[in-house]
Parts: sequence; structure tokens; C-alpha cells
Amino acid sequence: MANLVRPHYANSDKAGRTLLKEIFTSPADIFPDYENKTLTEVLHSLSSPRRNRAVAELCTTLNETQTIYPQTEHKIKFKSIAV
Repeated sequence: MANLVRPHYANSDKAGRTLLKEIFTSPADIFPDYENKTLTEVLHSLSSPRRNRAVAELCTTLNETQTIYPQTEHKIKFKSIAV
């Protein structure tokens, strides 16, 4: 994950890991859509606009992977409400 943040976050070696820690400990909402077979995770605002921009870019990168949630047919979608 830290490598995915690197292009979007300056000083990503240390600060990028701190950003990821904040993402993993921040609240999020999960919305299943059984009809369209998606699972949308909406990430709440982080501590600064810079971090919110980085998260929005990370969401875009992760969405491009078209990851399927384990043991389902649901594609995971990430969204940041802060941007």
C-alpha cells in the first residue's frame, strides 16, 4: 500500500505510512449493492486536505484493480467523501 501512495504523497517513506495508519483507523461506511454486485467503501475525511487528496488518488488506483471481495462476486469500490 505504501508503494501505491508514493506517487501521490510527498515524503511517502515515513509520512505515507502515517497516512495509511490514519486511513486504517478512520471510520468508513460500507454499502453492498447486491443487484450490481458491488461493495462500496466510503472513506471519511482525514486530518488535512493534502491527505484527503492523496486518499482520493489512492481510491482511484485501487478501483482500477477491479478487486473482488473474497468468497463473493462483489467488486470492491473505494470512494472518499472528502474530495
